[in-house]
Amino acid sequence: AERALNTLIDALKRRLDEDLGVWPQEKNDALNIAMSRLSNELGVEPVIAVLDHLLRLDPENIDLLFQRALSRQNLEQHEDALSGFKEVLEKDPEYINAYFGVAYAAAALYRHDESREAYLSILKIDRGNAAALSGLIHSFSLSRKFDEANTWARRALIDTDDRNVFFGASLMVFVGTCDYKM
Repeated sequence: AERALNTLIDALKRRLDEDLGVWPQEKNDALNIAMSRLSNELGVEPVIAVLDHLLRLDPENIDLLFQRALSRQNLEQHEDALSGFKEVLEKDPEYINAYFGVAYAAAALYRHDESREAYLSILKIDRGNAAALSGLIHSFSLSRKFDEANTWARRALIDTDDRNVFFGASLMVFVGTCDYKM
């Protein structure tokens, strides 16, 4: 098992070197690329084993913690993923991608209130975040809270330059409202 783990770690290092030449300042982007490719080549479970090993060496590394939570999400281990994303946020409350992870995992568990809270946390950090606005509107629509969804769709028109968010959200609210009333 130790030999297999070392082989995987070496593969990770080679993949980073091949993709980027050096370990860049944007470590998380590099890690995302490497983990995604390793997952495609080896499967998600061996990647989680590598991440667990690396976290034993560096337990406070939030990028590794995020990647492990994301890998668990990819395995549809939503509860474990949710816990992992929350652990990242305990260490760095402005780690926006972890809030997206919480929102997605919570939605997968049908915990839409928790999902919306994560989107709202993103919007406190980045008021015009189009993906968070879109996710929030979608979450309200899934919960058949069309008035709230419509309110946020209007805010999206003001807070973001991405008109697709507004028009897509407005269409979603309109269709959902029509569906609900029929």
